[in-house]
Amino acid sequence: MNFKTKTAMVLVIALLIAISSFTPAMAEIDSSLVDKAFEKFNELSPSMQNEAIDLLKTYFKSSGTLEVLKQDLPAMLKIVLGDDYETQLAQKGLSIKQLKSKIDELKSWSYEDRMSIIDMAQNNNPDGIKKLLKKYENNETPSSPGGESGTSQSPSSSSEGQGTGNSEQVSTTVTFTDIQNHWAKLQIEYIAEKGIIRGKAEGIFAPEDNITRAEFTAMMVRLLQLENGQDILLPFLDVAEKDWFYETVKSAFTSDLVKGKGDIFDPNGLITREEMVALITRAASLKSKSVPVDSLEIEQFLSPFKDKEEISDWARTETAIALKLGLVRGTSPELFKPKANATRAEAAMVIYNLYGILNVENSTATE
Repeated sequence: MNFKTKTAMVLVIALLIAISSFTPAMAEIDSSLVDKAFEKFNELSPSMQNEAIDLLKTYFKSSGTLEVLKQDLPAMLKIVLGDDYETQLAQKGLSIKQLKSKIDELKSWSYEDRMSIIDMAQNNNPDGIKKLLKKYENNETPSSPGGESGTSQSPSSSSEGQGTGNSEQVSTTVTFTDIQNHWAKLQIEYIAEKGIIRGKAEGIFAPEDNITRAEFTAMMVRLLQLENGQDILLPFLDVAEKDWFYETVKSAFTSDLVKGKGDIFDPNGLITREEMVALITRAASLKSKSVPVDSLEIEQFLSPFKDKEEISDWARTETAIALKLGLVRGTSPELFKPKANATRAEAAMVIYNLYGILNVENSTATE
């Protein structure tokens, strides 16, 4: 059985058991879906079961990784329940929309409780799950990543290419008119309200536009709240003091976030997906939120992608780590497109995911 199948099996077990106890209406759910998931899970060897459990825990780490779980849920249900998974769910009074809503509720849980529910699901302990759920039954509104809520203020009209990029994060209400039906709307608005990303003009985010290396570096500096760089002479011939991104690049360089390409930084060059992944993974490491991967795990995480050989050698480990942390996903289940230029929406999504990991309470630095 492949890597994705193992993950899907144990994931659906935990979700279906948990969801069946959330509300009185769902408490009547037939046990056949859970039984089917357990049946497939029990077909795995003990070592594969443990591996699947560990992989599941990466989804439950933070708000960002739970968001990835929501996106992956339909494919996982299809693997475990079959092509007619929607019909099977409907017969039990469930829908994909309801399941995703319950995943959102898990964002308000503590790190320890999210890990506990996985252990209880693994040990077939529904009573323990119900007791844990009762603790959160009065939580009507789940918290956003990091447990912070925005305050209503006037939105900033500054564009991505303005300022040093390392100002303190301040919550504001931001509305972009060009993302109302976009797949990353919630993530873009949330991170924009934190002051981490900015529009290209008043009310315009341009989610499908590509993003430059300087623009993405500015986002990362704001996310990490890096201090102004030391008074050093930058080694990059294409970064001058008059440039808007000078202080941003200096902060990133002196913090070991960016390395450049020899004596150039290529600030106006479009950042590729694998370059973006390298930066986001390095940022996680700087904040002691990275995870180790061995050669077998690297192959496991990259194996689903038909274009895995296109991933540069220097980016393979970083890509595997980003996938393990839930910071990034492929452009489709079978393609990663490492050399494609990243879009502003993709940048917003990986920053949203990392924000969730950096701000999750009581999480451990490594697995």
